[in-house]
Amino acid sequence: FAPDGRCNMRLDDTNPSKENQEYIDSILEDVRWIQSDTEAFLDAPFDNENAENNGPWFGKVHKTSDSFQLIYKCTKELIK
Repeated sequence: FAPDGRCNMRLDDTNPSKENQEYIDSILEDVRWIQSDTEAFLDAPFDNENAENNGPWFGKVHKTSDSFQLIYKCTKELIK
């Protein structure tokens, strides 16, 4: 974690069809628990629309599967 306790949250869900919400919720809850008494957690913004984004991290929770198209495009260019 950074000195102020905040981090970027990225989940490696490279096989999203096999991942379930329980897995995601468990990881996020563990990080929230670890940081629960820190200033970063207490001052973190609150997202009413997407509770997954609520925690001691910057912005939204990023998932590898969110970038599959970009990863695929870059891979094709590297192969060329």
